[in-house]
Formats: sequence, C-alpha cells, structure tokens
Amino acid sequence: MKRKKIENKIVVKSNTIIDSTFNLGLVEQKLLSICLCEIRETHKNIFTIPLNDIYELLDVSKNRHAEIRLILENLVKQELIIKDKSPTKDAGTLITHWFSSVKIQEDGTVKIAFDTQLLPYLLCLKNNFTLYSLDNIMGFKNKYTQRFYDFMKRFQKIGKTTMTVEQLRKQLCCEKQYSRFSNFESRVIKPAIDEINQLTELAVEYERMKEGRSVSKIEFKIHCKKLSEEYATMYPELKKHQLEYLFANFPHSIIIDAYEKIRKNKRNSEIKNWYAYLLKIITEEIQIENAEFMEEFQFLPTDDKETLKDGGKLPPSEEKESLPEEEKKKPDFEMMKKNLLNQFKM
Repeated sequence: MKRKKIENKIVVKSNTIIDSTFNLGLVEQKLLSICLCEIRETHKNIFTIPLNDIYELLDVSKNRHAEIRLILENLVKQELIIKDKSPTKDAGTLITHWFSSVKIQEDGTVKIAFDTQLLPYLLCLKNNFTLYSLDNIMGFKNKYTQRFYDFMKRFQKIGKTTMTVEQLRKQLCCEKQYSRFSNFESRVIKPAIDEINQLTELAVEYERMKEGRSVSKIEFKIHCKKLSEEYATMYPELKKHQLEYLFANFPHSIIIDAYEKIRKNKRNSEIKNWYAYLLKIITEEIQIENAEFMEEFQFLPTDDKETLKDGGKLPPSEEKESLPEEEKKKPDFEMMKKNLLNQFKM
C-alpha cells in the first residue's frame, strides 16, 4: 500500500508530556502522533480525520478496522500521569487521558477530542517543547523506540542526558517487568537505541553507571549523523554543520524544495546569506503561525551567532516582487526575522 504523504507533517510535544508516564503500544503511539499533527494544523483540540487517511498514514489495510477502533478506544481509556514542575499555582501531578471522546461517524470519518487538560502541553507552546517530522518515527517496529526517540530529541542540542534506571522504568511503565537490569537492557533499552541508530538521523550511545554493584543510571550521548561528503557537495552555499542541523530537524522534502526554490530564483546570486534565507523559506513551508513559536526555535547551531546577521534578505527590489496576496495569508516574517536577530546578536 502506498502511504499518504507524511513528510510535511510535524509533531510538537511539550517536554512535560515527554517526561510523563504512560503505556501505549506501537500502533497507539503512531496514531497518537498523527493526531498531534492534526491539532497542530487546526489549532483545535477537536478535529475530524478520514479513516482512510489513518489507514494510509499507518500503512495498514482497511480490514484492520476493528483493531484501529480498539486503539482509538484505548486512547480514551489509557491513563496519562503528568508531573508539572512549572513555577505556577497549577504545578502538581495531573492524572488524565489522551482523548476525552472518539466518535466514529457514518461518513467514514473519526471525530476526536483531546482532553482539555492537555491543551497547555499541546497547543500554543512558547518554550520547553520538542519538534520533529512525523516520518522520523513511522518506521519503528519496537514499542519502546518512540519513547526513547522523544527523550533523545529533547536533549539533542545538549548532546547528552543522564536518566536513572528507576526513572526510566517508571516512565515506561516497566516497574513490574524485567526486574534484573540485564533483562531490562536487552528487552527495552538496547532494541530501542539500536532501532534509533538504524532508522533515524540520530546516533546514540549509552553508558551504564553503577552505585556499588548495581547499575543505577544511564548516560546517553546523542549526535546527528554526519552527511556524506558527496551529499554535502549538493549544497555548496551551506556549511556542513548547517546542513546536518537542517536535515536532522526539518522534513527532508521541505529542505530540498526550499533549496530548489532559491536556486531557481533569477536573483539567487545576490543572496548574501543562503542559510538564513533557506531557513526563512522552510518556516514558510511548514507554516509556523506566529513569531512566538519562531522566537523559541531551538534548532539553530549554537556556534552560528553570525549566521543570521543579514537575515537571509534579498535585495529590496526582490522583496517587492513577492506576491502580495500570498504574503497576506502568511505570518509576519519581518517580526520573525527581528526575533531571530535578537536571539543571536553578539
């Protein structure tokens, strides 16, 4: 079956959600991620999606209708425990469910409502969130891989994170399983990390840390995979580390399309900063809706303080040639540019 295009869909999660405790199966996690993409696009906690789209995105046949229905029902019933440590009066432990309701309609669509208690962690996020392409996770075959992928993406910029074995067991709902660490490692940790290394843009290593004779903590080291020299030569205007960050954090098809759009522009020779201008085109393509979201964008290389010096701006005459009707429908990129400049100024 040919899967519906997913390369332009973006999953955005609050880090508080990533750190929460829940127990979902492989297909349940993928279906949840599809739904997270939908509410990001609609900005509403209630949305309607055709069942056929779900089958195509999950790459399953329609004869699995009963299974998909059970998965939707489980996302209504499945408990989610969120420990909110934010410095507000609402901080505390929230016990809730992913969906408040699911309605399978006669027209072949499903009407899904996320629990309203989750909205602060799913919509209008200004900081403390993790973002990645939906297609990064759809090839996983192991139940635990997406959870570990979320953990690694969260700390990708830092390059490492340390988690206690107790913390991992609790978040993955494995407290009563695999009592011996060797079993926990061979059944949960290693298969997930191996799959991340095999199927994603991340390269992850881990080291066991002992207290006495027992393994008490695990340190994960996270890197972006290096692009091949041959691949890097396809984008001569960009530095290799800039390409690695772009391809690690944005849908590949959008990067390629944005680059081709710039390359074919008759005035591309006048672009002084390809990286900044490419970033601007990419943000248009994934339709980041407001300057606050852009202000908190976390994927620019930390050593590129000069990267956005000219904002990737074309000559004034070129900017005047942009289509006014299209621009009216798009975010205020001048404001985004100012925010970026403020963020990276010396």
